[in-house]
Amino acid sequence: MTGDLAKGLPKGHDGTGPAAASDGMRPGVWGNRLNLDRWVPYRSAGAVSCRVFCFPHTAGNATFYRPLRHFMRAGIDFCPIELPGRAARIGEPPVTDIDRLLDTLSRTIRPLMTVPFAFFGHSTGACIAYQAARKLRAADGRRAGHLFVSARAAPDVARKGPSPHSLKAWGSFTAAAFRVRLFAGGHFYLTGAGATVADEIARDLAESFGLAGGQMAEAG
Repeated sequence: MTGDLAKGLPKGHDGTGPAAASDGMRPGVWGNRLNLDRWVPYRSAGAVSCRVFCFPHTAGNATFYRPLRHFMRAGIDFCPIELPGRAARIGEPPVTDIDRLLDTLSRTIRPLMTVPFAFFGHSTGACIAYQAARKLRAADGRRAGHLFVSARAAPDVARKGPSPHSLKAWGSFTAAAFRVRLFAGGHFYLTGAGATVADEIARDLAESFGLAGGQMAEAG
């Protein structure tokens, strides 16, 4: 199987985050903390150098990506997103509107964007990660410093499945540095290549955010 790591801000972004909207996904009486726990169940409570928000594949959930947390270097908080209709949120209706999803994420994960941040998406999650990188901003206006897309062809590329060509086409969607890294193992290569993928992510984040090398993080 093939996967790729793409660096940089996607082209065509207008520099503004999504406007707030009134919808059923707003935090209720339980408060923002419990709402954040629903969306980002695995995250570090202490000080971190940066965060990577991870969007799962179709029908995937945050637990599937939790092992990647254990392979990350110290200071990198890898945060799988739990989407409605998945795992512990199976009783919630799935979100079918990307703009509504981004509106909600903009409000929900902004408290975690106080440090440099990036987005990672696998398969269908790569499409969400791409849109998140285009539209989401920290409270002070900072944008994602990095975008990682995995097992998904670039938008507008005719395909039956990811291929080296369709992955390299992501390069036309960024004005920044870009590279492709291929892995063996099928569509779910992440289950066997977690340590290598984590090293690749750390390498690019070190260049983007100036992170020093370190030991593997003891992430939950």
